[in-house]
Amino acid sequence: MAIDKVLRKPIEEGLIPGVVALAADDRGVVYEGAFGRRAVDKTEPMTLDSVFRIASMTKAITGTAAMQLVEKGQIGLEQPMGDVLPVIKDAKVLEGFEGDGTPRLRDPKTPITLRHLLTHTSGYGYDIFNPDLARHVQIAGLPSILTRKNDALRIPLVFDPGSGWEYGIGIDLVGKVIEEVTGEDLERYLRQHILDPLCMHDTSFLLRNDMARRLWERTCADLMASRS
Repeated sequence: MAIDKVLRKPIEEGLIPGVVALAADDRGVVYEGAFGRRAVDKTEPMTLDSVFRIASMTKAITGTAAMQLVEKGQIGLEQPMGDVLPVIKDAKVLEGFEGDGTPRLRDPKTPITLRHLLTHTSGYGYDIFNPDLARHVQIAGLPSILTRKNDALRIPLVFDPGSGWEYGIGIDLVGKVIEEVTGEDLERYLRQHILDPLCMHDTSFLLRNDMARRLWERTCADLMASRS
């Protein structure tokens, strides 16, 4: 098939070790294929059931869960989320730093709503991308978001809610909102209300042993580095 040739080409050229592809419509699966290897430095072939880390694509699933709660009337899109989570209610806006390095912080002009969190307009950023937030994290002794610790969510805003856009921890906080509203941890809620009904049995925050054996671990950047 022509699509097989297209998918094999970057593998043959050494750009990627392997690839899995699937196409479907309302009638079902119309194409699926797996080519190459699962890892740069191993011989295991890529298979249709290979497991990949989906990183920020978890945001779409968490956002879906939040909208389910909106549909049920359990939370509102325009509801201030500080009413649900104290860490959001306590958030300040970072305006800069004094000469001695002390952060200049003030109260936000508007409350942070669920809509803000879902659309990256809350004022929250990521310390790994925003140098001012990285500096604040270091000064305040907070952990980076990469540590996955709850205290990493205590960072300040970089603008007033609704006044700008920046990719950030908003949907991480939506996950905490979901847990607070439902009384369930996020993994359990997603499993029951989204993942299992859609037969997404290999989508999880928890890497089971059987999934780990099928995991694609290396990134394209790793591959390019290994070729240089």
